[in-house]
Amino acid sequence: KDLLKENGGPVDACWSTSFHDGLRGALALVKDKLDTLGDLGTLKYSFSSKNFVNYLSCHDNERLLHDIGKKDLDAFIRIKTAIIILLTSVGIPMIRQGDELGEDREVGNYQVQKTCFPMPWNLLENDFNIRLLNTFKHLIKLRHINKSLREDPMNFFYEDNQNRIIAYSRGKNLVVVASFNKMAKTKYIIGNIPQNGMWIDYITNEQVFVDAVNNLTLDLLPFDSRLYIKQT
Repeated sequence: KDLLKENGGPVDACWSTSFHDGLRGALALVKDKLDTLGDLGTLKYSFSSKNFVNYLSCHDNERLLHDIGKKDLDAFIRIKTAIIILLTSVGIPMIRQGDELGEDREVGNYQVQKTCFPMPWNLLENDFNIRLLNTFKHLIKLRHINKSLREDPMNFFYEDNQNRIIAYSRGKNLVVVASFNKMAKTKYIIGNIPQNGMWIDYITNEQVFVDAVNNLTLDLLPFDSRLYIKQT
């Protein structure tokens, strides 16, 4: 972070390895990166800085789906959580070619890096990969049309370190809940939601109600997430 001009450094922007490493450790359970979730301050800074290039993978490391090591409902939930955070964070989102299709080819050695691979369009023959692509498209559209994602800072209004669950808002009408817990949570209560009343899950269109004291009760699968938009 000391490289950034806003902190007295020489560059306008730089790649955020803390964003990549934090999500990789938290969602793929990569052992050498697991401790990054324990430092919520580092994660919060990487999520909320406007001058970081945030990414889930690049040409120098394995794709997140490869690290997760499977393609099932659990893997989709983890990837969905990563995509939601990537495209609702304050920084500049970078999507590596093929991530949106669910490519999980191993990086391998230097010679493999020099090889040109065509886009694996055949992956879209699978329901998992179609859902993944549609999730990317849906969230990219939201980033274009939602003013809060371009202008408003990130407010972390809820943190539960013991259960590894956080929630943040962008403005008063957009809320993200993210669980990095490998256990499901039933009737879990998120407090301090910016507004009470009716909200809608942007991914599923499910309506939820925030009560008069600004609490939201929900069920979370392992590594689950929600992106809520306030209904007017």
